Amino acid sequence: MARPRWQTGWLFERGKKNRVWVGRFREDVFRDDGTRLRRERSIIPGPVTELSKRQARRALSEKLADINQGRHRPEVLITFERFVLERFEPNIFPTLRYSTVKNYRVLIRKHLLPFFGALRLPEISSVDVQMFIASRAKGVAPRTVLSLRNRLSKIFTIAQRWGYLNSNPASGAQLPALTDTRERRVLTPAEVRSLLSKLQEPYRTMVFLAVLSGLRCGEIFGLKWKYVDFAEKSLTVAETCFQGRVSAPKTRASSRKVFLAAVVLEALSKIRSAYARPDDLVFSSERGTPMHPANVQDRVLNPACKRAG
Repeated sequence: MARPRWQTGWLFERGKKNRVWVGRFREDVFRDDGTRLRRERSIIPGPVTELSKRQARRALSEKLADINQGRHRPEVLITFERFVLERFEPNIFPTLRYSTVKNYRVLIRKHLLPFFGALRLPEISSVDVQMFIASRAKGVAPRTVLSLRNRLSKIFTIAQRWGYLNSNPASGAQLPALTDTRERRVLTPAEVRSLLSKLQEPYRTMVFLAVLSGLRCGEIFGLKWKYVDFAEKSLTVAETCFQGRVSAPKTRASSRKVFLAAVVLEALSKIRSAYARPDDLVFSSERGTPMHPANVQDRVLNPACKRAG
């Protein structure tokens, strides 16, 4: 570790109508190859109308205290794209759920890399993050913007933990209000009966179970016979399925027991094969593999809804 060089920085005013104090100083950073580089940085303590020169000087001195006393950790000049693809994904993705990794990959490649990819990590500011959020808020749903901010913040948090950053520029970013842009459509009992009449098994029982139990899509496709208790008239949500991969539910609250009506249990008993084993899926393909929700929706449910009007 090189011995820190004591500095006081320099302070000056900038601007015409709205004059502000600008404090400038130098700090060390590491290049990608590990060599040290000394570069110039600046901060804005505040407007000249609100801060005296002494107050602005004090703010600059507080900023320089860690650097002068050797507590400042030099940042690494690596691009956002290289950090994400070469450091973050290979080391963090193996610790995440398959569905979470799929979500990360889509958001990173579609949104984050095109905007931040060429920027060096330490050069990404809170203003850059806010500009990114503002640009995406014009074209995607508010909840997608929230997901983008959360994924971005996670990347910066890991970069900070590993010594690539001294702070998280996504912290405190302002988000658009979360509002539902589409009106929720709920089927009436008559519409449910009409839909069921247009479905064949096992899809009829699948929809029947969904309507009367409130199970999520992944919970239905991950349901196994060993979790259905006909004597207790219940089922246990212990596994969920996403794109053919069965895993434990995402949260502890998702693992639960659901009590079923007698008509649902009767429907389940009718579709259960005499050769069904406890570990077999309740709803599966002809080969016994998990069904793909998109295929079920496109090939079965949507046509049935159309036929049912």
